[in-house]
Amino acid sequence: MLVFPFFAWYDTKDVELLSAQIILWRENMKKNRLFITAVLAAITALAAAGCGQRADTPPATEAATKAVETEAVTEAPVEAVVVSQTELPTEAVTEEQTEAPTEAPTETEKIWPENLTSDEEEQNESELAEEKIFFAKDDINVRTTPDTENSDNIISSYDQGARVTVVGETPNWYVVRQEDWTGYVYKANLSETAVDEKTPEERSEAADQEAVAQAEALGTVEETVDYADTFQVRVTSDANIRANASNQANIIGVLNAGDVVTALGESDNWFQVEADGVVGYVNSTLIE
Repeated sequence: MLVFPFFAWYDTKDVELLSAQIILWRENMKKNRLFITAVLAAITALAAAGCGQRADTPPATEAATKAVETEAVTEAPVEAVVVSQTELPTEAVTEEQTEAPTEAPTETEKIWPENLTSDEEEQNESELAEEKIFFAKDDINVRTTPDTENSDNIISSYDQGARVTVVGETPNWYVVRQEDWTGYVYKANLSETAVDEKTPEERSEAADQEAVAQAEALGTVEETVDYADTFQVRVTSDANIRANASNQANIIGVLNAGDVVTALGESDNWFQVEADGVVGYVNSTLIE
């Protein structure tokens, strides 16, 4: 009897405690089910959102394609602006600033007048960097000064076709050099290309024409007396053969001391002679 009531009491307490635990467990399970349901709903929503994004991918691609097309449309005007506003003006400026100045120096080359005085010619004389070889276009004189005012400055001559060594120049004259002297030759009388020498016939005819022209210009035509028989004479010193019997006549040849020439006639104080096909006059004081 004493044991049962204690046992009954103990069993009742235990049952109540167990019942309370069961009720608490059920409550927790309900909360857990709600939590699990919420989690599953969230997962389902996320999954649905992911699928929706993949489904929307093509429209995004189309939008990107439209953006590319838009860029292509907008690039063309940019290129047009660059060509018209930068490239064309640059080319125009380059042509004006580089080509035009290049042509300017040739337009400003100094052209000298032909009637300079001897002093003006010599003041503008310059030496060539190296010697040049020219050729006499005709029988020409070499002078000590660059002028033709008189014949007193004639020191030598060149036959047509002769090689001439040029070492300097003035505006209208070349400075020429022989072994022991330098002189001036008019530029127009020299050629950069070779010139044929005169034949004896051409030289004789030219001398006769020059003699007549000189005599008419001087107004002192001296009659030449031809010798019945020609003879040989010797030149006592260097002498010029002139176109007519005058110290003002052009020099058409040069003789050295000791040369032997043929006397053809005489005119006043001049001998008409022939030397190497050249016919002209030599002062009688220079012949024996």
